[in-house]
Amino acid sequence: MKEANVRPKLHPMDDGGNGLTLLPAAPYVISKLEKTMFIKNIRELKAPSNYVGQLSKKITVDGKLQGLKSHNYHISMQQIMPLCLRTLLPKEVQVTIVRISGVFTCFCSNSVNASTMPEHGL
Repeated sequence: MKEANVRPKLHPMDDGGNGLTLLPAAPYVISKLEKTMFIKNIRELKAPSNYVGQLSKKITVDGKLQGLKSHNYHISMQQIMPLCLRTLLPKEVQVTIVRISGVFTCFCSNSVNASTMPEHGL
């Protein structure tokens, strides 16, 4: 990547004489603090009753969703995840997650109308 000058933010860096090479984190990687904030956002989310089925009680301390029904997983991927991640990630990653969520929404709909489908460049 460095020789082709592709994504300069992700190029390996020398550690200044220790002989180590540091690899920067990808833009979609979140820190422990950001993960804690993400979990807090999900736990404090106010949703209509029976919309997501007590999502705050289904998320563990380490951030795993357990015991959800398939509808709840679909809703969390289509609507809740983009909402809760929008303050934690860079703009280009946010846009990508929103587009992927839109694709999931189209896949999971009961009927598909080609004229109303968003252009995702797929």
